[in-house]
Amino acid sequence: MADTKILATPLESAVAFLRGKVAAAERDMAESAYYDGGFYQGIDNAVGGAAGELAALFSPEVAGMVADLLEEVERQQNQRPCDAPGGACNACSWRPDFVVAEVLAELVKGVHCG
Repeated sequence: MADTKILATPLESAVAFLRGKVAAAERDMAESAYYDGGFYQGIDNAVGGAAGELAALFSPEVAGMVADLLEEVERQQNQRPCDAPGGACNACSWRPDFVVAEVLAELVKGVHCG
């Protein structure tokens, strides 16, 4: 019998959440003339000030790149490095890029759950 994965990892959950938001934002942008000047202009106009500028920096393209990064770290973590039969060895769990990806996933999880 094949292994069945029941629970998503924090990285997988963050990737799915981000990809869903990217798709929804792209649909909104395609349907609204408000974004004719681009995502940044549309968000900056809607919110304004420093908050609008900050929100506008996390465009669908940036969110997609973050999802790609998290997905790649998940892929690498699932490889069998070293001689560890169960996956990532202890040394690999401390790789800076893995740690940063886990922090990003937790931030995304906090935003979408909180």
